[in-house]
Amino acid sequence: MKPHPRIRKTIKWGGAAVTVLLMVVWVGSGWCEVSWTTHDVVGPDRNRPIGFAVGYGVVVLDTLIDPNHDDWRLPGWHATRGSFEITWGFAARVVKRGWIVKIPIWSLSLLAGAVSTWAWLPDIKGRRRARLNLCPRCNYDRTGLVGRAGAACPECGRLPT
Repeated sequence: MKPHPRIRKTIKWGGAAVTVLLMVVWVGSGWCEVSWTTHDVVGPDRNRPIGFAVGYGVVVLDTLIDPNHDDWRLPGWHATRGSFEITWGFAARVVKRGWIVKIPIWSLSLLAGAVSTWAWLPDIKGRRRARLNLCPRCNYDRTGLVGRAGAACPECGRLPT
């Protein structure tokens, strides 16, 4: 089933833009970290905040911060700056105090790029077929049929577009 042209167009251009944006964020996050912490109700003790951070090449989601521990952060937005450092690997841990998931930004960029490339493939194939004068349905070489306008493909019977 062919996707709707407007949806495919949105995926290809939006995916390309998201891929470039994620690459810029990935490189730019090597110098700093931006985080957000809330006091949402999480876990059995009902007082664990949720933390979300982007920095040093990764996206982090965690519940490891609690008021009885040294790394307690106040709720809200926080930004820290440091020397350039990029974290490359994935990480996921469940511990007594909560859980943490780290996803490298390069992997999100790779995923967005793959989806965008998939949406661009029909256009790339169509341009190649038109350039080489091939039938759009069966790839039959239509070079000898150029002189006859409107000639159907002898292989599959499709009329030229």
